[in-house]
Amino acid sequence: MFAVWSNHSLSPTTTLAGARWVHAVAPTPEERERLLSELAVPVDFLRHALDPDEVSRIDHADAASFLIVRVPCSIGGVPRTAPLAFMLLKGLVVTVTPVAEDVLTRLDLPADLDPALPTSLVLRVLERVAERYMLDVRELDRRVDEVESRLERSLRNREVLELLAYQKGLVHIETALASNQIMMERLLKDERLSKSPAELDLLADVLVEFRQAGLMAEVSTNILSQMMDAFASIISNNLNVVMKVLTSLTLLFAIPTAVASFFGMNVKLPFGGHELAFEATLGVSVVLVVLAVTLFRRMRWL
Repeated sequence: MFAVWSNHSLSPTTTLAGARWVHAVAPTPEERERLLSELAVPVDFLRHALDPDEVSRIDHADAASFLIVRVPCSIGGVPRTAPLAFMLLKGLVVTVTPVAEDVLTRLDLPADLDPALPTSLVLRVLERVAERYMLDVRELDRRVDEVESRLERSLRNREVLELLAYQKGLVHIETALASNQIMMERLLKDERLSKSPAELDLLADVLVEFRQAGLMAEVSTNILSQMMDAFASIISNNLNVVMKVLTSLTLLFAIPTAVASFFGMNVKLPFGGHELAFEATLGVSVVLVVLAVTLFRRMRWL
């Protein structure tokens, strides 16, 4: 799918002539051919842009510049990252992402982006990427807190598996942010991509935000890693408590069963002919159960 920047937003289109910013989302083979033929996108740039495992990088070829950044996305409701490639050609900005989800829609791009200032455009998009990472890390922390509150009474592995999915998402985010920071530091030193003093200041600010997002992801990953073993122990302990209660109840029900079995034997028994024999048997059972309950409570079995 193609989208072209017009009226301060990206709008779906099939016409690329005269465009200043073209955004391609999971382009089909036919759309890839159009990028190569109509926009003169370098073949190597496009090949790297469509690699879902490509790391953040910056490269140049003749008068064109190529930059890849890992951006946050969601695959099946699970946090993941995907590459977003920027190709700065002559008077044209081309962005490409290989995933079906349009990652730019999650960035809430400002309306005053200007493709005529490609370096500024890239930096402002990167600023939104860093902000999106921080929002996603906070959202993951909130979800982990919700799972933690459910673990207090959980007996299943569902919560642990859910935490494992969040842990994997945080690992993806942390790895992508580390890659992005390296790319941003190279971009700061790159002299082939012209940068005004204002753009240099913006680049420094964006780099600080990426570092902050990286630290947030690192802290969340470490905390969650340490909590996983504790959460598994909590579930095991909850199950042990239930088994302890069930065992205690089984023993309590066994007492009247044993008493009734003794006095129900077809042999001569004490007080067997007494008119209150049944009540006496029932009373003995109740007294023994009460004594057992008292003993179990003192031993904290109930």
